[in-house]
Amino acid sequence: MAAAAAGTDEARIIHALNVMCRMDPARVGEDAARVASLLGEDAGEDFLETVDRPLAVAKCASTGKTYIKCDYNRDGDSHRSPWSNTYDPPVEAEDGEEAFVPPAELRKTEVAANELLSVYGSQYYGSGAATSAYLWDQDGGSIAGCFLVRKDIEGGRHVKSATWNSINVVEATPSPAGEGQFVYRLTSSLVLQASVVNDEVGTVSLSGTLTRKTERTQKPEGAAAVGPDASKPDHIAVWGGMIEAMESSMHSLIENVVVAKSATALSASRQAGSSGPAPTASFVASLNAAVVAHGTKRSALDKERGQ
Repeated sequence: MAAAAAGTDEARIIHALNVMCRMDPARVGEDAARVASLLGEDAGEDFLETVDRPLAVAKCASTGKTYIKCDYNRDGDSHRSPWSNTYDPPVEAEDGEEAFVPPAELRKTEVAANELLSVYGSQYYGSGAATSAYLWDQDGGSIAGCFLVRKDIEGGRHVKSATWNSINVVEATPSPAGEGQFVYRLTSSLVLQASVVNDEVGTVSLSGTLTRKTERTQKPEGAAAVGPDASKPDHIAVWGGMIEAMESSMHSLIENVVVAKSATALSASRQAGSSGPAPTASFVASLNAAVVAHGTKRSALDKERGQ
C-alpha cells in the first residue's frame, strides 16, 4: 500500500509540474503554492522542492539583517535566520521535537559560509544584494547546503524592474576511494524576472530559469590531517570555487540565450495596425540593460583576477 501511495504521489507531482509549465512564469511563486495545496502535505512538500521560484527576503528580528526565505530554512510558516539562528515567528516544540538548527560544529561552518557569501554578493552583484547560506548534515558523513543570492536591479530609462535569483544547492560526500577525498555536487539555478517599458513595444515581462549541474572529486584543505588536532575539511572553499565558475558561465548563457529568444519571439509577432516588422532593436537594447545590469561589475572583477 505504501509503495502504491508513493507511486500515486509521484504521478501527481509529474502532472503538477506539467501544469506549472503552462502557467505565467511571472507568477510561479503564487501558482506553485496553490498547486502544492491541492497535492496534500507530503506530496506538496516534494513538489515545491522541484520548482525553482523567485526568492523572498525578510529582516532578522534579532540582528536587523536581511536574509532569504526558502524551503531550506522553513519550518511550517516560520523561517530560520542564518544571522541569529532563530525562527520567525518562533516555532513551538511539537511532540517534544524542536525545530531544526545545525549542530554546534556545523553552525560554525554555516556562519563562516554566510560571511563569505555576503562578500561575494557585494562584489559580484553590487550593494543591496541579499544573501543567505544554510547547511545540514546527511547520512554517511555527508554535508549539504544551499547558497542563495537575490539582487533587485533598479529601474532605468526603459527598465521598470528586474530581479536575479541565484540558487546553488551543494553536497559533499566522502568518496569511496578514501584518502580524504570527497565527491562535491552542485546544482545551480538562475531565475530571472524583468519588466521592460518601451514606447514602441509597450510593457514586456520576461521570466526565465536556467539550471545546470556539475560534480568533482577532490581532497579539500584539512582533509589529510589526522589525530586530535586535525582540522575540518574546508568544504566552503571547494563549493565557493564551483559556484563562482558555474555562475559566471550561466550568466553568459542567460544573457545570450534568453535575450536572443525574446528578440526572436518579438520578431515573429505582428503588431496591431502595422504590416511591417516589429521594432525589436530598441526592445533588445532595453532588455539587455535589464539582464546585464550587474554583468559589467562581474566582468571587471574577473579581468582584475585574471579569469
